[in-house]
Parts: sequence; structure tokens; C-alpha cells
Amino acid sequence: MAMEVFLMAQSLRRRGCVLTKDQLIASARKIAASGQNFARLICIIAKNCIDQRCSQELLCVVEQIQTMSNQLRIISR
Repeated sequence: MAMEVFLMAQSLRRRGCVLTKDQLIASARKIAASGQNFARLICIIAKNCIDQRCSQELLCVVEQIQTMSNQLRIISR
């Protein structure tokens, strides 16, 4: 996932290999799917976390990840 984000960012900055529109869309789909899977994993960790403050922070991060994943999914349509 990190490599996909890096390649997309480099392409949008016109550095590195320039991706075609179809490649950018496919990359956005992959990142969105990975983000949703990552968010599910973080939710499980947050629910089983003993420290309540840490659990709340994790849930806040999940919301941000889900927002970004939804935005990428919209872009990739």
C-alpha cells in the first residue's frame, strides 16, 4: 500500500515513472481496498485495547483512513 501511494504521488508530481490515467485509477482502487482492510484491522485492535485513550486514538485514525479510502474510491470510478 505504501509503495502504491508513493508511486502515485511521484507520478502526480511528474517525478519518477509517469503513470497513465488507467494506471492511476487502478492504483487508487488498490489503495482504497487496502485502506479498508487496514481500517478493519485497526478496529479489531482498538476494541481489544486495554488503554482507553489509545483505543480512542485508533478509532479516530480509522475514521480518517475510511474518509481517504472513500475519496479514492470516488476518484477511481
